[in-house]
Amino acid sequence: MEVLIASAATTDDAPVEVTQGNMKCVTSNEHSCRKIRDCSRQPYLFLDKPQMITKTNKLMFGDKNKAQSILKKQYPAIDGLFCCTIEGSLEFSRVQGEQWMQILYDGSDHWVLVSKGFTQPEHVLVYHSCPGKPWRKEHILSCMSSLFQTSNEKMTYIIKGCQRQSNGYHCGVFAIAFATSLAIGEDPATRLYDPIKLRPHLVNCLALGKLTAFSIIPKSM
Repeated sequence: MEVLIASAATTDDAPVEVTQGNMKCVTSNEHSCRKIRDCSRQPYLFLDKPQMITKTNKLMFGDKNKAQSILKKQYPAIDGLFCCTIEGSLEFSRVQGEQWMQILYDGSDHWVLVSKGFTQPEHVLVYHSCPGKPWRKEHILSCMSSLFQTSNEKMTYIIKGCQRQSNGYHCGVFAIAFATSLAIGEDPATRLYDPIKLRPHLVNCLALGKLTAFSIIPKSM
């Protein structure tokens, strides 16, 4: 199936409709559409071995696969959580059930979480921590289409307003924190995670084989 996507940037929490096939994309404004970019040739899509997580290194596919496999064991009713390397060829199995989530690489050195069936169950929700610029990634939309494999003409997704990272290497940790929050019934859009404790907590969880809630910054009295 040929997928066409909108070339427009999106605003947080604003629904965006994407038309599949040869029909025109629909967003809140009129914009042109163009074909997706093939990201399958990027070599580090296929590095599966988990690495030693340090204070400043970027998480890779092996780290994501390990975290998602742990979440899948803890919450078997949540679909998705597939091996991340599948996205290189866009060969995801069709997601089933009311709830699913998937951590995805956007092709530009950034990780995001895509989910459905949680805080706004009628829409696909995209959580990302990249600051300072509007979000628009053709590869993520292609992955969403691959996960759905739907015959519907339109797919609506929402970029959620959530915590942004203050450096260039925390996006992978944030994506796992967002996924964990959704799995345990929290709304990532309302959480203010403690950036100092994010990585130590993740390292401990991966070592124990169990993901638990990430620490948040207490509200000032």
